[in-house]
Amino acid sequence: LAKHIDSIQQFNLPYVVAINQFTHDTEAELNYLKTWCEQNNHPCEIANVWLNGGAGAKDLANTVVSLIEANEKTFTHLYNREQSLEDKILTIA
Repeated sequence: LAKHIDSIQQFNLPYVVAINQFTHDTEAELNYLKTWCEQNNHPCEIANVWLNGGAGAKDLANTVVSLIEANEKTFTHLYNREQSLEDKILTIA
């Protein structure tokens, strides 16, 4: 998870960690992830779409909308756009 967050941060974009809850997930597991995100200043929401359909992602959707409204477009390429395709792939990977 930390590596995924590091990768998205390199694009200079707002993000939210979506924790997809399933019936076999324990409260301890969910709390561990949520606490880790909070301690590391990563916005996160638990979404239980599997059980509750769209209503199970309402908090996640609201967080995404808030991030969109609060941030300007700040996308940054990780590579020089003039690089070859191979060099772009190597830079990203």
